Amino acid sequence: MQRKTILICFFTLSWVTHGQESTEGNLVYEELDSVQQVIHTLEKSFQKMTVTDGIANAFAHFSAPDSQLNRNNHLIKGKEQIFEFYDNVMYSHAKVDWEPNRIVVGKGNDLAYCQGNYVWEIPDKDGKLKTYEGIYLTIWKKQPDGSWKYVWD
Repeated sequence: MQRKTILICFFTLSWVTHGQESTEGNLVYEELDSVQQVIHTLEKSFQKMTVTDGIANAFAHFSAPDSQLNRNNHLIKGKEQIFEFYDNVMYSHAKVDWEPNRIVVGKGNDLAYCQGNYVWEIPDKDGKLKTYEGIYLTIWKKQPDGSWKYVWD
């Protein structure tokens, strides 16, 4: 049910956008509108925090109270569970990097999604880093205090 709700939200957001769609590929920050620039800056700050403060802290910090992650077809809900998911030895030795390729903002300027490419380096049982690459989609929502937090990743 919740997965269906997220998909409906995503497709609704796609239909109600109003020309605030960046082109796919390498984004040129100066060519983005002001809300896209905010989302781009958040994505970069989020990624940087994974290096400076750890993956668990970064994923918890940028999450909304009602955020959800889909990891291995398992929903992880809320800041606390997100922190707990990443707060382990494996992720303390992991590295993650990503690059936003597309940012789309809803008409109300209170929802946006960002898609791009990611690279995880996660240690295997012998401690050797194994690389995983893919495409991510993060949905951002403007919070009552004016800040932006992700609600889906």
